[in-house]
Amino acid sequence: MFQDSVIECITIICKSYLHRSELTNTEIELINKVDADQLYRCALRHKLEALCYKVFEPYENKIEEALFNRFRSAAIKVTDNNFLMFKEAITVANVLKSKSVSVFQFKGVQFANLFFKDLSHRRSTDIDFAVQMSDLVRCAEEMKALGYSEVKGDNELKDIKKSRAYYLDYPWEKSEGDRNIQIEFHLAPAHKALYIPHDFDSYLANSNVRTLSLVDHALFVFIHHGPVDLWGYLMQLIDLDRIINVLDDAQISDLIKRIDGLGLKKFLDLGIMLLDRLFNIDHKKYLSSIDTPGILQDIQQEIITGKLACNWSENYKKLWYHIKLRRSFLDQLRSVHTLGRYGVFKKFNL
Repeated sequence: MFQDSVIECITIICKSYLHRSELTNTEIELINKVDADQLYRCALRHKLEALCYKVFEPYENKIEEALFNRFRSAAIKVTDNNFLMFKEAITVANVLKSKSVSVFQFKGVQFANLFFKDLSHRRSTDIDFAVQMSDLVRCAEEMKALGYSEVKGDNELKDIKKSRAYYLDYPWEKSEGDRNIQIEFHLAPAHKALYIPHDFDSYLANSNVRTLSLVDHALFVFIHHGPVDLWGYLMQLIDLDRIINVLDDAQISDLIKRIDGLGLKKFLDLGIMLLDRLFNIDHKKYLSSIDTPGILQDIQQEIITGKLACNWSENYKKLWYHIKLRRSFLDQLRSVHTLGRYGVFKKFNL
């Protein structure tokens, strides 16, 4: 696992980025002294390699040369890949819409474009589209025509409610030069294996909705980063700070109202408290309560060491935290029920 000095350096870099503050000579000296391989792996683990370069860039002559060049190369790859995905997302969306298949792009490069105003600050690994369940079969036909292949094997979608596409996602990929482009179709902003009663049908079925609002995008990203990923990557906390800084007071009020209506406010409170504790970012006026949940210290330690940087299906402790932070005992029971139902389908390959 990462050394304390490496975690301290990653925290320093994040603080510099969030506060728009300069690195001190002491901080630069510490960054140059830590194990370079560990620092780079820690940055990759938390999806921070492009952000690290943004912080290092003004100090090219002070940061150890090999370390600086390593992050610069990584940042160039992130930027090139993001622009490739941004362009491909527009192409695929236009093709689908020309076939009367309604889709919205969310998360990833779309979020970077709207909330960072720059595609070079954060790594995106795939393109995410919201889609109606009734359009999944037609999406498959069009993706094959565009040269994409199904990632998880041939899914004929004979019974969508028993398919991976219903519970998790519907992933596709194709080669573009020396890179693979991955596209995932989602019926909801969170896996249906988790009890989060929100899907995309109401947006996509409404012909008057031409585009998603900033609050919509913020809500979908929050659902993925908070209840699903439990802020398991430090980049996700930086995303939360960008959301709060970009939205105006009325939009934030609307966002919190919608989060609270879904019974997910504790996950927002957790993110806000982590921003404060880790990076001295004060958004506490948006907390429902200033009380610190008993598990906060444990979650904080798990996050910074990278132990929560994985899927909930691969980490039962992460799943336990998710259930623990549900609004009520009834919501906890609902979560256990939906997870159990998904487990049965998966075990027996239904």
